[in-house]
Amino acid sequence: MNFLQMELKKILGITKCRENVVYIGNSGYVRVNEDVRLRLEFFRSSTSTYDGLVMTMINRTEGAIDTNVLKFKDIWGYKAVSNHNFKEGIIPYIWENRNKAWYVYKPNQKDYQMLADEINQYVGLFQESEMAQEPQMNM
Repeated sequence: MNFLQMELKKILGITKCRENVVYIGNSGYVRVNEDVRLRLEFFRSSTSTYDGLVMTMINRTEGAIDTNVLKFKDIWGYKAVSNHNFKEGIIPYIWENRNKAWYVYKPNQKDYQMLADEINQYVGLFQESEMAQEPQMNM
């Protein structure tokens, strides 16, 4: 498993959709229902940095349904670090320089949970309701 796959696995491992995940290349694919899959991948903001997650819902027969980008800046904001070069803190991102790694700030379990919660909400929009609908009154 490469670095990006391992990071996706950390995040998806604490979501409600941790079952049925397949990793291909730098993406993770989750079965949402019989016809819909979630593709989750890191958002490349430049040739050497990733600063968010791209969530794409895909219908097996019709293609992309919807895409949403979760920017680390919007989810986590600035993070305090002990590095004196970043007195104001830093917006976390993955840096690709020979290897891929978090630059200066490495997310903690709470940070990963925040991403997982956002993914759960997004997936919930596309899942079939398991609750029986109440009969509607015709007037």
